[in-house]
Amino acid sequence: MEAAWIKVQGILDEKRWSPRHKVLRIANFFFQAESEEIAEMGSILQEAELYFADQPEYRAMDTLVLNRFTRFVREALPRKTPRSRVKFGTQVLITLLESVGRSVARRKLPRDASLLFGQRLAQTWLPTSSAWIEGATTETGASA
Repeated sequence: MEAAWIKVQGILDEKRWSPRHKVLRIANFFFQAESEEIAEMGSILQEAELYFADQPEYRAMDTLVLNRFTRFVREALPRKTPRSRVKFGTQVLITLLESVGRSVARRKLPRDASLLFGQRLAQTWLPTSSAWIEGATTETGASA
């Protein structure tokens, strides 16, 4: 898990890449890693995840990941985006990466199809994220 996090941080820290390209690289990396893990461990992995989710080390890593992705989203969105919307955008991105990644892995798709999911995620999340986040708060009346 730590090696994967080091790789993700390297992608997030790369100054030459656009936010969209970073999301694409992270999605592709995560989707491939998830596919390999599910192929190797299957349902045992799901049970282990439930166990580890309650462990202090896992919660600490989860907080680290959330904080780093929040910084990434803050830098990707317009400067004056309210903190609540940055937080909401971060949750959307992490949820999409996790849920789509697991779904792609469970479907045992070929690598090129998995990469296509990564491309679509990057294309749909980032170019409209500011407007999408704004719309989410006005349509639901909820504070993002």
